[in-house]
Amino acid sequence: YRAPAHSQVDLTDLYHKLEGLEPGSWYLHQSKKILTSNVDPTSGQAAADVVRRYYAAINARDYATAWSQWGDDGRPGQTFKGFEQGFAKTRATRVTIGTLPPSEGAAGSVYQTVPVTVEATTDAGARQRFAGSYVVRRVNGVDGASAAQLRWHLDSATLKPATGG
Repeated sequence: YRAPAHSQVDLTDLYHKLEGLEPGSWYLHQSKKILTSNVDPTSGQAAADVVRRYYAAINARDYATAWSQWGDDGRPGQTFKGFEQGFAKTRATRVTIGTLPPSEGAAGSVYQTVPVTVEATTDAGARQRFAGSYVVRRVNGVDGASAAQLRWHLDSATLKPATGG
């Protein structure tokens, strides 16, 4: 993000919001008018950041942002209302990202498996724990690909109840 030099814009608030979603991934220039990400947007780390952003949005009850991590049309096979209702009784979540395996390519796309452990607390105080993975996908620099196709987005999820801590 870059504000015009002559403007009175201060990107500090945006910086703090983004740092909350993706800790350690953002740099705010001393002018407070330039904000950049230090993560290679094609990297596995950037793919894992999509999963982090997803759970940060769920925690903030910002379901539109969480929904958009699945792509422009949201989670396949689910309406936005159904998606939102699925988290209606969730008080908080915490995601832990495991070791990323190498990404895989097929048919013009890159796929990154992101192993996760998810801990959730319901509004009633019950604790739940899930383990599994997300597959995050983006188009691999194909000529004519749109910006939306080139960005990482959630492609699928496999989570199962887990025990232990």
